[in-house]
Amino acid sequence: MAREVSSKEPWWEKPPEPGQTDEDLVWGWLTVYSDGGVVFDTTNPPTNEEILHRSGCRNTAMDNIPDSVELIDGIENAVLPNTDANP
Repeated sequence: MAREVSSKEPWWEKPPEPGQTDEDLVWGWLTVYSDGGVVFDTTNPPTNEEILHRSGCRNTAMDNIPDSVELIDGIENAVLPNTDANP
């Protein structure tokens, strides 16, 4: 099966500290693939309009992203466990 994009949306690099606004944050694109892979890319950040109309990445949105994901040259790579699979 070919790897397909499941979702792609504006995402912050780090959650905001108290008092920070969207304009204070580093933004990129969080892309989730059908195989569970996740890529976060800050090389071509979303526009202010795209950030304003985002559906996710609110104060609790980063809770599902593992702390072990590392930023390398503006791109994060991780493979999340497949939660649909039966043990």
